[in-house]
Amino acid sequence: MDKNTKDRVLVEDLFDDFYTQLDASDIFSISDIYVRLDLPQGDLSISDEDETCTVHKTIYHWCVEKPENIDEVEKTAINTIRATLLVMQNKGYFDRPAFQLPISVLYQAPGDAAPTELLQIGDEWMGLDLPLMEGLDKELDAFLTNLMKEQ
Repeated sequence: MDKNTKDRVLVEDLFDDFYTQLDASDIFSISDIYVRLDLPQGDLSISDEDETCTVHKTIYHWCVEKPENIDEVEKTAINTIRATLLVMQNKGYFDRPAFQLPISVLYQAPGDAAPTELLQIGDEWMGLDLPLMEGLDKELDAFLTNLMKEQ
């Protein structure tokens, strides 16, 4: 099993632990799930919006010894988490009773005020915050402007 596959298994196991703790806590209406990384320690945590339910796991090769490597490791970790979330979504993980649609999985970086959306699942759609979407508003606005000029 390669390193990325092992990481995805660890992340999925942590989400399973999170759901088990939700179930044991009788929490039945989660719509926001927060993911946090403590990269110097390699600690990944998942919690509900009120932090009533929180689980942690250490992914040792996400530990960062040199501060200049934090951005690179963070990017790798976030990509792994996103890939895992897509697999879990396809397996029906978020169809479980404790989750209330729409569901957002958000990454809260240390020191950042606003979380980054990793995955959103609604009643009729699923979206990802992907780099491919950057600049779409500008292109769409230009297209609509040209369309209006033609009429």
